[in-house]
Amino acid sequence: KRRIDKANEDYFLEVKNGNLKFEGNLTIDVTGDFNVNVGGEYNVNSTKKTEVVNGPYTRTVTGDDIKTVDGNQTNLVTGGGAHQYLEGLSTIVKGDSRYIVEGAHTQAVSKVLTMTAEQEVVLTSPEANIAADNLSVFGDTGTIGGENMQMYTMKVAIHCTLLGVCVSR
Repeated sequence: KRRIDKANEDYFLEVKNGNLKFEGNLTIDVTGDFNVNVGGEYNVNSTKKTEVVNGPYTRTVTGDDIKTVDGNQTNLVTGGGAHQYLEGLSTIVKGDSRYIVEGAHTQAVSKVLTMTAEQEVVLTSPEANIAADNLSVFGDTGTIGGENMQMYTMKVAIHCTLLGVCVSR
């Protein structure tokens, strides 16, 4: 009914193949390091998993890292962080997406930045600046300007009256 093995020195157990089955709970207490070396696959199957790490957590993957979440995913980081991809990144969202920054936000691209929307692009701010060596603005209809706007051109001056009649000077 009961068995206790106690070794006051080192203890080694070597088995060619084996299975351990516990019908109740199992607790393993290790007062030193706990190392697991697996020469083949390492598989864990569980109905729920909770990990608590009271210190640094390091994970190194020398192959692909594939994660599938069949449900929601939440990541809460109470400090700073960084994501670095050395070959490229694709993010695909099927549904709505929000990116909220409560501070300054910078996007720096070394080549071309393309923003495309199937329906509409809305940019709002109390102040906006657009600067370029070569700037093009195109559209079939729309408005550029407002009651207190000034427009400067180098080659053609356009003057509009209060009745909306515009002539070039």
